[in-house]
Amino acid sequence: MKKYFPNLLFEILTNELPSRLQTYRLRGFLTDEHVAADPFLQQIKYQRGWSLQELNSWFTYHSSSDDGCIPSIGWALEDVPQDMVFGPPVVTFKKLLQQHLTTPTFRAADFGAGTAMRSIQLAAMFPKGMFTAFEPAPDMFLIANTNQQQKSTPNHSLHQLTADKASKTEGLDGSFDFAFSICCAHFSNSIRKHFIGIRQCLKPGGILILREFMLDSSLSVLQQRFLAEFCCRGVSMRHPPMVESEYCKLLKECSLTFLSSFDVSGVTGRDYEAFRRELALELQISDNDSLAALAIKKITLFQAT
Repeated sequence: MKKYFPNLLFEILTNELPSRLQTYRLRGFLTDEHVAADPFLQQIKYQRGWSLQELNSWFTYHSSSDDGCIPSIGWALEDVPQDMVFGPPVVTFKKLLQQHLTTPTFRAADFGAGTAMRSIQLAAMFPKGMFTAFEPAPDMFLIANTNQQQKSTPNHSLHQLTADKASKTEGLDGSFDFAFSICCAHFSNSIRKHFIGIRQCLKPGGILILREFMLDSSLSVLQQRFLAEFCCRGVSMRHPPMVESEYCKLLKECSLTFLSSFDVSGVTGRDYEAFRRELALELQISDNDSLAALAIKKITLFQAT
């Protein structure tokens, strides 16, 4: 496995790319000096055997996505706090990835690919045939399929799931080492179906990487989602025992074990504003204090048993 792969993966998952990339994007070009000074760019260029012109074409494409919610790899903060990039949670997260990314044959799935803009980014990091995107919503699948065709991405394999079940012929055959669920669990009509589908992707020992915006940093993503479901059913959000019971029941049913969780809050940008509005609408939140709480962003890792 390439030395810098976990760094790149973490940066894509958190949208926390180094501020130098924002500078490159604004200038519109990369030079040999840029590449020589930047391990991130070196990995992209040398892993694929690209010329500097090809690297610039790739970077220009990833810096100019018009996708409304998912920022492309070229989007970055103008100023990323150092502890966000190199702090203990990030270091721990990267070490965990390095521990599991030990062979060139591991497979990864993006569950709930949406428009496929993010999964196209992720697919480029994996060997051909080792990455698959799944999207259950028919309307979203059509958008994802169009984006895939327009971007001409040979590494990106896209499958549509049926509404109520996922068959082995659709790729959920328990052969994946990693499953990503990035900012989509709160869109799911049934969090239970969502996670059962994810579990069908994973082989025993496989890792689920879940990223979501949060209402309460003391809760897990799943616990928060159950709160939302109970709230929509008219059940008071002041019932933590019920939430905890449903949470534990689902993990047991899906044979998933909690590994660790990382708060990557403090990041703002196009994706944050879009998801905050959607979450606020879904949870019927209007007061300013609660809206501000949606700034919390968390990555949670589970392992299939």
